[in-house]
Amino acid sequence: MESNKVGKELAQSLFLGCLHIPVTKVTISYKACATIDFGKDLIVKVKTNKGMDQFTRGEWSFWLYACSWRLDLNGKPKIGSSDSEEGIKETLPILEGKRLLKVDILNSAFDLVLHFEDNWVLSVFSCETEDPEPWSLSTPDEMVFSAKANDKWEYKKSGLS
Repeated sequence: MESNKVGKELAQSLFLGCLHIPVTKVTISYKACATIDFGKDLIVKVKTNKGMDQFTRGEWSFWLYACSWRLDLNGKPKIGSSDSEEGIKETLPILEGKRLLKVDILNSAFDLVLHFEDNWVLSVFSCETEDPEPWSLSTPDEMVFSAKANDKWEYKKSGLS
């Protein structure tokens, strides 16, 4: 359990780096998989089997993958990860331009609540115990904190440049 306490504290401290930075871009990649970027754009190069490729992400990038989430306004649900893809694509980008004010990591499963400006709240919950990564946070120094299944976590260099 000590490892989980350390991981929780590390994740909490990493999220401090993106506090008060506006969301620059919200990208929905597949239904409820989303990336929330904070700060200036970084160009990331990645080696593929077809050669070098590149993409742009925020200096802080929060990736929602194998998790359930819900976006609330003033305590009322607005959209959730099981809603229609159209609804998600229409509603989740409302976070663009909003500053992250507070992050609460709720437990050793890395469920969390992100509080944004104007009373927007994004709650994120692990929904599977076997998937390797419900969410991750990429930092400006190319490190990635990954929440893992079964209350595990990983913090390492991204492997991208």
